[in-house]
Amino acid sequence: MITEHIQPKAIVTIMPYRAEVALFASGEKMKWYFRDKLEIEVVGAEASYGCAFYDKDENGVVWFGLSIEDDANLTTLVHECSHVVDFVFDAFGVPCGTENTEVRAYTMAELIGDVADVFGFSLARNNTAKASG
Repeated sequence: MITEHIQPKAIVTIMPYRAEVALFASGEKMKWYFRDKLEIEVVGAEASYGCAFYDKDENGVVWFGLSIEDDANLTTLVHECSHVVDFVFDAFGVPCGTENTEVRAYTMAELIGDVADVFGFSLARNNTAKASG
C-alpha cells in the first residue's frame, strides 16, 4: 500500500483538553497512517465497522484515532466515540466514574456531533439518524 497519500478525513478537537482525534474512513487507513507516520501500531484496526485507539509516541505525545467504516451505522459511531472519551479522560487524568458522569455526557455529546458531521450522519430530533449519500 502506498501510504504517503493517506491522511485523516478530518481532525476534531475535544475541549477543554485540546485532544486532537484523527478521523479515518477505514481502520486500514488509520493503521497505515499511524504506523508509517508515527511508528505507532494500532491494535484492532481490522474491526468490521469501526475502531478507536490511543497511544503515546516515543516523545510522550498522546495520539488519538477513530475510524468509521462506510457501512457503519450511528450505533457504531456512538460506541467508538465512547471509547475515545474514555481514552481522553485516561490520558488527562480525569476520573471516569459516576462523579464525572455529567462531564462525560457533555464531552460525548460534543464528540458525537463533530464526528457525525464529518461522516455525514444526520442527527434528527426524532431520534432517527441516517447517513447521507
